[in-house]
Amino acid sequence: MQRTPLHACAHTSARATRTPSSPQELDPGCIASARRWQAEADLLREMAGNPRLTARQSAALLRQADAAARQADWWLGATNP
Repeated sequence: MQRTPLHACAHTSARATRTPSSPQELDPGCIASARRWQAEADLLREMAGNPRLTARQSAALLRQADAAARQADWWLGATNP
């Protein structure tokens, strides 16, 4: 999944330094990107549960799912201090 360019999300310098207090403060583009990344994380977790995969393959998919979930959090600003 390709990451949406940062300019598509209307972060101001003030907004980039704090976590929004409500979803209404987030740019719709940020919310859409976060939803896409979360859907990707969900799909990767589902794929990791396939019994035909080796433990190593499942672990790799779970790591990718965790990375996608972190990307979703980034778009929501949850990782900002």
